[in-house]
Amino acid sequence: MSFAAAGLALAACDLPQVVDGTDDGSLPEGEAITESPRAALNPTEIEVFLRDSTLSHQSDELVWHVYLGRDGSLTGLARGEDGRQVQRARGRWEVTEDGFLCRQWDGSWGGGASGCAQVYQFGTDFVFVVPGATIEDGIRRRRTPGDSQNVL
Repeated sequence: MSFAAAGLALAACDLPQVVDGTDDGSLPEGEAITESPRAALNPTEIEVFLRDSTLSHQSDELVWHVYLGRDGSLTGLARGEDGRQVQRARGRWEVTEDGFLCRQWDGSWGGGASGCAQVYQFGTDFVFVVPGATIEDGIRRRRTPGDSQNVL
């Protein structure tokens, strides 16, 4: 395939919008998914969209940032509403052949258990749905490129 043909093929892809930073006030708070999603991302799309990026969301008390490293490393940082660091964690992530993003934290994050989820894209947000759950039950996270939230 020529470079021109490859460029046209990439131009036809529905790539996520690049966002330079994350304004904590605009992070997803688990609101109901009302948009119609396309199919779950395939393994290649998960790798392209999420490798070397930070995923962020907020709960009632904490703002969560997780960096997915190029080498399969996983680094998490939870901050209080005042911005101070509360929790840190490290682990590993991988994408399975059947299109699941799987993670294993080294410590107590995630209850110490491994977990896998299908990934759906909604613009710059991605929803992670564990097996047996519906998309409405998924966790919605905002993606920013690289280590945009200084997690490392």
